Amino acid sequence: MIMKDFGDLSNNNSPEYFKTQIESLKMELEELINKNDKLIAPQIVSISQKLDDLILKYISTSHRK
Repeated sequence: MIMKDFGDLSNNNSPEYFKTQIESLKMELEELINKNDKLIAPQIVSISQKLDDLILKYISTSHRK
């Protein structure tokens, strides 16, 4: 897994943080899709949830400025 500990940088609200995390999740998704394995569905759901969390955090922090 590319992102070893998703919570490590949870206090970082910089655009670079969000870009890095999203790129990391994107690469992880691409690797899973390229495997073409039916057992990857739970991993894709997990990545989707992480993306949802990132998007919600980004929205909530961008409105504070």
